[in-house]
Amino acid sequence: MAHQTARAFFEERFEAGRRLLAGQAAEQLEQAAPELFVSVVRAGGAGLHEPLLRAWLLHESPAIGLDQILFGYLDEGDRPARLAVRANHRGVVHLPNLGSLRTGLPDGTFELRSPGGGAPTTLWRDGQPVNVVFTPRCVVPGTSIELHTDMHPFFPPFFRHMPSDEEVEIEETARLSLPALTRGFALLERVSPGQRAQVERDCRALVVLRSKKINSFATTGMLGAAFLSVPDEPTELFFCEDLVHQVGHLSFFAVTAEPCFTIPEDTLLSAFTVVKDDHRTLFAAFHGNYTIMCMVQFFDACVDDGELDARLRHELLGRFALAMERFGAGLESIDDERLYTPEAWAMHCRMVEVHDDVLARRRALLAGHDLSNQPYAFDYGMFSALNPAPPVAERPVEQRP
Repeated sequence: MAHQTARAFFEERFEAGRRLLAGQAAEQLEQAAPELFVSVVRAGGAGLHEPLLRAWLLHESPAIGLDQILFGYLDEGDRPARLAVRANHRGVVHLPNLGSLRTGLPDGTFELRSPGGGAPTTLWRDGQPVNVVFTPRCVVPGTSIELHTDMHPFFPPFFRHMPSDEEVEIEETARLSLPALTRGFALLERVSPGQRAQVERDCRALVVLRSKKINSFATTGMLGAAFLSVPDEPTELFFCEDLVHQVGHLSFFAVTAEPCFTIPEDTLLSAFTVVKDDHRTLFAAFHGNYTIMCMVQFFDACVDDGELDARLRHELLGRFALAMERFGAGLESIDDERLYTPEAWAMHCRMVEVHDDVLARRRALLAGHDLSNQPYAFDYGMFSALNPAPPVAERPVEQRP
C-alpha cells in the first residue's frame, strides 16, 4: 500500500536528518559550554535533545541559564551543589527532566542547593531559604513526553499576535486535557503504531494551551516541542490529528534542513500560481502537504477501527473529508517539477501517491459532506450544523422472563 511505501521512504530520510540536527546541537553546546557538554554526554546525551536547549542556543539573550536547563540531565555526581536559577512570571522554577519548584515569587532569581549534587532540595534568596513546593515533571501516561504545566519564559516569543501572556492559559488546560490526550495516544497506538512511534521519537515535550488567537504550531526555534491549541472540549481525535500534524512538522524539519527548491524557499505561492491571495511561502506549502499527508494516513487507518462510537466516527469523517480536500488542493498548488531539487520532487511524488491511493479507496465514503463553513482548525460544532449526525439506532430492551 502507498502508506507503507511512503513511510519507509520518508523514515530513511528522517534518520539522516535527525543525526544532522543532533550533531549541530552537540557542536553548538560544546562551543558554548565545553565542561557542561562533557557532563551531558557522560550522562548519555539525552540532554542534547531537550527542546529548551535548542531554544537557548538560538536565543540572543536568554533569561534562563544553560546550567538550569541541563541540570536534570546530568548524573548526580556531575550536578553542582549550588546553582543560580530563575522563576517565570508566576514564580515557578522549571528544571527540565526533573520538575518544577513553585515559589510564589514572580520572576525571582534564586540559588538552588542540592547537597552532594543530588535532587534539588531548597532554594535560597538573600541568604534565606525560600518556601517551595516541588512537583515532579508531568509525563503523558505511557510515553516519555514531558507535558509542560506552566508558561516558560522562552514560550512568549513564539506566540504571535499576543499582546500579553495572560491571553494564553497552560496550567489548567494541561490538567483538563490529559484524559483526552491519553486516549489519543492509545487510539494512535491501536490504529497506526508507526505514527505513534514517530510522535514519541520526534516530540520530547508538549505544550497544551488555550488561546483565542493562537493556532497549534511547531517551530525550529524550539525543535522537539509541539504546541497544541485546544478547543473547549477536545476529543481523542483532535489530539491524534494535531499530534501527527505538529510532530509531522518536527520530523519534516529534519529533511528540509538541506535546500529543497530551485527558487528561494520564501517565495510566495501567489508569485507563480493563479491563486493571488495565497500568502504561503513555497517552504510552508511543502511542509503543509507533508503534515496533511500524515493526518490523512491516520484518518485512513482510523476508518477501519471498530471501537469508535457513532459520535467520534461522525467527527472522524468530517476531519478526514476536510483533510483530503486540503491535501488535494495543496499538492496541486505546487505540482511543478521545475520548483524542486530531484530529492524534494521525489518527496512530492510520494505524497501524490498517498493522496491518489486514499482517494481511490475512500471517495464514496467522503463524498457529500458540506465543508463550506470550516475555519482553519476543524470545528465539529460547525460541521454538525451542516452535516447532522445520522440517528443512532436504539438497542431493543431485553425482556426478562
